[in-house]
Amino acid sequence: MAVHPGHSLLHGETTVARYLCRSLLPDLYGGLAVDVIAAVDVWLDVSHTLASGNNKEKATALKLINTHLQKSEWLVNNKLSLADICIASTLKKTNVRAIGSVSEHVKTWLDKIPGINF
Repeated sequence: MAVHPGHSLLHGETTVARYLCRSLLPDLYGGLAVDVIAAVDVWLDVSHTLASGNNKEKATALKLINTHLQKSEWLVNNKLSLADICIASTLKKTNVRAIGSVSEHVKTWLDKIPGINF
């Protein structure tokens, strides 16, 4: 994605998502406190693992998501963030059955995210 002529291209789904949220939806990423942004970034790394890790890494990432959502309604800061959107999108695109299963907590969480039909 080219932002401005002469500038570097943005590569990767999460990089583009970060840029768009900083520019258009700061409540999901860019306008958050530094520690909250760091927590979102951790989940974006988990999303990357789900998308491109080996099956063992993907299974570990899925277990982490399942465990976290047993205790929390959202991944970060008790509200929808870029982390939720990226993880949900990656789960939608991933053959989850090949690496494990999603808990009822994850299914409930996915149902709350607009545009994700799991």
